[in-house]
Amino acid sequence: MKKSHVLLIVFSISAMIFYLFLVSQPNENINLDVSDRVVVSDTPHQLNIIQQTASEVPKNSARIEMSKDDSSIQPDFIVNCEHLIQQHDPNSESIFQDFLDYLAKSKQVNNQLAHSLFAPKSTPEAKLDSLLSYNQNYPGNPMVLMELIGLCSQVKGHKECNQNLIEQATAVDGENGALWLSIANWYAGQRDESATLMAMGNATQSDYFDEYYFANIALFMDVSKGALGLTFSQRALAAIGIQAAHSLFMSDILEFCVNNPATNSEVNQQCLALGQVMEKQSRTDLVNIFGIAIQAKVYKNENNTKLFEDTKAKQKARDKTSNTDLTNKAFSLALADEKLFQYWLNQASEQGEIMARQRLVDEAIVLSNNPYYLPCPR
Repeated sequence: MKKSHVLLIVFSISAMIFYLFLVSQPNENINLDVSDRVVVSDTPHQLNIIQQTASEVPKNSARIEMSKDDSSIQPDFIVNCEHLIQQHDPNSESIFQDFLDYLAKSKQVNNQLAHSLFAPKSTPEAKLDSLLSYNQNYPGNPMVLMELIGLCSQVKGHKECNQNLIEQATAVDGENGALWLSIANWYAGQRDESATLMAMGNATQSDYFDEYYFANIALFMDVSKGALGLTFSQRALAAIGIQAAHSLFMSDILEFCVNNPATNSEVNQQCLALGQVMEKQSRTDLVNIFGIAIQAKVYKNENNTKLFEDTKAKQKARDKTSNTDLTNKAFSLALADEKLFQYWLNQASEQGEIMARQRLVDEAIVLSNNPYYLPCPR
């Protein structure tokens, strides 16, 4: 397998394995050891980082002036620029550390935000304390507050992980279903069924669903431009790699729904509604897939064979379109063409990962058929 394809498919492979695990389990309790890893949406609370870094890139197209009609396009042709995509720089570790030191010393708020979110820490407690410090200096950032809620589900018993933090987060971002999903996960880890169901209900009734996944990618690309001694493709791969290693903070709520007794109809219905919201409203593939898996488990609990099989078929259909050769080629091209990458990021932020993938392929084909398009001259 080509190295440049690995980051694109790691999400769907790991998620599909977990999906198959969920739907194959019997109804008795199971012990989930979910590797909480992980794509952000255009919401009222989202930072303007994506728009700032994309000011010269039209949201509807990344195309240069075309010299011929689209009717003459070769439908399967995408320029191959993989020879220009350097996967690893032997000095990248020291360069990245210098970059983190630069962010830590910077007085710019975005740089400090990036350092708090992206700097690796030895333990979840250290990460939590770092973000708490940022939140004290710059309160009210929805990206930070969501991360804090998620980390609190890992760091049990931290004195700052309390109702005050939840109230602060919901005051800022209370219409965000992804935040309420994270809160539900926290309560589920505390074995508080009543509070878990309350948070799940708020998640299903929220106005939008934004995990800030793409906003984090945009933030990294913004602060690293001109400050990190790597090529564009290396910066893009680093940004995606950081997010790929980021926790979803969903293991407790997944276990809550999967281990739910088949006879508990209230929990079954809340889990079903949550799974449907995760599938339809989240902008990321992994959360979509986990949402489908939760629905499948509920249908299995209810002995609803038809809907259970329909749900499995739905997932298989998604898999066929998510990992095609054209998708891999288009994403490789985006790693060589900064405007095309920004186009994909805009689309994913606004329309979700699935639609962004489709539009990226279409855009890459049209661009590649333009003889004046030279993204990777030798």
